[in-house]
Amino acid sequence: MIDSPTLSGEGERRRAMNEGQAARVVDDLAELIGTGPYAVTIGRFDGVHLGHQHLIDQTIASARRQGLRALAITFEPHPEQIFRPDTPTQRLTTPAMKTALLAGSGVDAVAVLPFTPDFSRQTAEEFIARLAATTALRELWIGADFALGYRRGGTPERLAELGHEHGYTTHTMERIRLHGTEMISATNIRRHVVAGHVGLAAKLLGRPYALVGTVVHGAKRGRTIGYPTANLDHAAELVVPALGIYATVVDVPGVVTRHTAMTSIGVRPVFDNGERQVESHLLDWSGDLYDRPLTLHFLEWLRPEEHFPSVEALVEQMARDGQATAEVVGKWSAGQR
Repeated sequence: MIDSPTLSGEGERRRAMNEGQAARVVDDLAELIGTGPYAVTIGRFDGVHLGHQHLIDQTIASARRQGLRALAITFEPHPEQIFRPDTPTQRLTTPAMKTALLAGSGVDAVAVLPFTPDFSRQTAEEFIARLAATTALRELWIGADFALGYRRGGTPERLAELGHEHGYTTHTMERIRLHGTEMISATNIRRHVVAGHVGLAAKLLGRPYALVGTVVHGAKRGRTIGYPTANLDHAAELVVPALGIYATVVDVPGVVTRHTAMTSIGVRPVFDNGERQVESHLLDWSGDLYDRPLTLHFLEWLRPEEHFPSVEALVEQMARDGQATAEVVGKWSAGQR
């Protein structure tokens, strides 16, 4: 088990260099015929967290040493949506978010393969045969708990055996913990987000957790007390943090980037409308954001949702929340430089 991983300096430099220079994205391995040979990593990659990034960095570094190209393979929809269609699948990233993160990771290509009932019945042997034929596969990089194919028959051991047949080597990365305690896994990160531990989730992700969606019309009560808010109709599959007040930053394409905002997730007990809301007040900004796409990055939980005896008491607390938010964002911004 790897303890306290940090992204290599080379990995960070590679990601910086690849901003705006995304990898080729395909949805069929046949599109890669003639472009290999490849070092390949495969996974669900929900969240593209530090563990995933470490695996991808190892794949890229090995590919560069051997004159190979690097390929990341993932699947959509999430396999759980096929295996358990009646159970809502909660995710850390939407398909578009995940694809963008993978494409900007430094790999040469990303394959987002359609995960269908027919695909789920494909054996590991069948998948590897196709992968080897289309990519001229030379290396396969996977996580320790990875399994591929029908009934998870493609264990790391079986994939290594298939490598002898198809001419590739298999590399299995150990599980990773942060500072010797926190397991870096999508399941663990989702658990922390649900509990409101967004600061810890950010450390495990390597970036702040984010909700994406569209700004919609709300009751506009915030405007009447001097705190207009952007109400977010967020992507339904994303995990929503616990009820409470958060220090956040907001991106609205063409309008603001990493703008300081205090965000409330709750049922607005003062007004007692009983509906769960995700709404953000952008500090020192005014304008119309209705119907615009918005990304909300969570930095730190500030306090629980509370019931105030009056609107005046609420306004006083919001002023304190705004000050606390500005302090958190200031420290975070300084750390980004």
